[in-house]
Amino acid sequence: MFRKGKKRHSSSSSQSSEISTKSKSVDSSLGGLSRSSTVASLDTDSTKSSGQSNNNLDTCAEFRIKYVGAIEKLKFSEGKSLEGPLDLINYIDVAQQDGKLPFVPLEEEFIMGVSKYGIKVSSSDQYDVLHRHAL
Repeated sequence: MFRKGKKRHSSSSSQSSEISTKSKSVDSSLGGLSRSSTVASLDTDSTKSSGQSNNNLDTCAEFRIKYVGAIEKLKFSEGKSLEGPLDLINYIDVAQQDGKLPFVPLEEEFIMGVSKYGIKVSSSDQYDVLHRHAL
């Protein structure tokens, strides 16, 4: 479970990181069972010794993924477009059957980073960038 973090200070800059959790219990209509949900947030504040905020900290969610491949240009028949997740899954299935994508991913894991600027797929050591898509 999450624990409340302690504040840390360094001589050159003041940094604090705190994890706060909130739990609430929701009564279910099935026999009075209760289900608890936990919401966690990570608050990070980094300020320089002069007191100015460092706004260069951009959050990025990273995921370890198995990379299958990429379809560079999507071709649609008769003016169709991808309208939902099922259309995308069907398009990937057709691409695999046509030999454009492999059925089995590579053994190597890759990292997909998602930020407010876009999506980046890179090698696990993050030196080789395979794809980058701006938002």
